[in-house]
Amino acid sequence: MKTYETGNQRFTVHKSVTYEITDAMNQDHKHIETLLDALEKNPTRFQLQKLKFELEKHFLIEEKAIFELYYTEDEEDENLVPILMQQHKSILEEINELNTEDILDITRLKTMLQKHSKLEDEKFYPKLDEILTVERKEAMLERIQIRLR
Repeated sequence: MKTYETGNQRFTVHKSVTYEITDAMNQDHKHIETLLDALEKNPTRFQLQKLKFELEKHFLIEEKAIFELYYTEDEEDENLVPILMQQHKSILEEINELNTEDILDITRLKTMLQKHSKLEDEKFYPKLDEILTVERKEAMLERIQIRLR
């Protein structure tokens, strides 16, 4: 039995259960959605910085714990990583721009995050779960946990 952590979430993998990358990262996406909802209800700089911190951590995990271990011979799937990396950059730029404005209008940020999460949740992570061996999945999950310590 192994216990993994993603963001503020903790989950345990029993030997008879194969835990999916999609499940782990979806938990973190839900945490980010909660922070985005809090920002929408209370659009303050504090809430924006809280969201930014969690997004930076989430993106670091994806880029260092997942993208670095991702390899596919399928050209369409191979192009997903550069697209996701560009989306990370654009989302952080949007947050930095919001931080300089007097009134926080997060409509654009919310749309960007939804589009990004949808691509990961519906295409990228399911593809990972499909093509990776159990050993590679465990290696990714262990890297995710190490990055969050």
